[in-house]
Amino acid sequence: MRLILHSGTHKTATTTFQEICFKFKEFLSTDSLYYPSLISLSENKFLLKVFQKNKFSFSEFKNHSPLAWLIQENDFNSISKFFKTIYTNAMRLDCKNVLICGEDFENLLIDQHLAKEFSTLLKNLGFRNIEWVFVKRDPFSYLKSIYSELSKHNLIVNFEQLYQEVWDKGYLTSSGDFYTWKFVFDFNYFKNKFDNNLATKSSFFSFEDFTDEFAGKILLSRYLSESSIDYLNKNDVSLNYANKSLPPLNIEFRYICNYLGILDSSSNYKSNKKIFDSLIKYRQNIIARYETQKKDEFNKRFSYIFLHSHKK
Repeated sequence: MRLILHSGTHKTATTTFQEICFKFKEFLSTDSLYYPSLISLSENKFLLKVFQKNKFSFSEFKNHSPLAWLIQENDFNSISKFFKTIYTNAMRLDCKNVLICGEDFENLLIDQHLAKEFSTLLKNLGFRNIEWVFVKRDPFSYLKSIYSELSKHNLIVNFEQLYQEVWDKGYLTSSGDFYTWKFVFDFNYFKNKFDNNLATKSSFFSFEDFTDEFAGKILLSRYLSESSIDYLNKNDVSLNYANKSLPPLNIEFRYICNYLGILDSSSNYKSNKKIFDSLIKYRQNIIARYETQKKDEFNKRFSYIFLHSHKK
């Protein structure tokens, strides 16, 4: 059985792709592509705590990043049980392909010892053909998108510090309440190591190719018939990003509120508008300066040459 692991990266229309797969999961299974739910993990104590705190629903959760969280927790027992269940379900549905999608699997490009353990577990369960898929966007644009996204997680972040960390290490680390994210920029280095360590050939798509016509079409076209792709095209899966970046003003306002420990409400903004506007402008000017002076060398250092992929 083939297992496709769409592993992000972050901010590459992954959420939109997950919504498409979740909405049409029954239809996909009729063309031998199984997109499983997380129901069988609903009694996992660690995930239960995270889901309850964040008011997530196991039945309605549309992506598989919680599996990456379990990998970071070294809970391979729960992971094994989950994949045994979906292997059985896929066989029952007569699906030859299983699609797992979670941007938090991006960490495994860095934590390759965990990726290797995960891959070995999957092969032992019967997934003989494992395909890792990643999507990459313009490096500086990716950095700005991550900067925007981190503002939503009650973190205190400065753009120049993010830039410098990526420049020095080739990736960025950020810790939240229940997961430590690793955002990869130096794909030339980490992808080669990943492929060598796992004895695999991972696929990479550019953001532009991945979002052409609708999110994930280039990937789904590998496994679905032309008639199935046409069906999706006709059923309102046109590109409409589900997790959009915040407007620049909102980003900086959130970071300032995170630092001050206050709510990022419109009333707080309006009552202190002069002070906030001054601080926001100062932070925006820093990003503008980096965009003018450092964007080109950043993109050149972390560029990646994509080979166009065709349907298998």
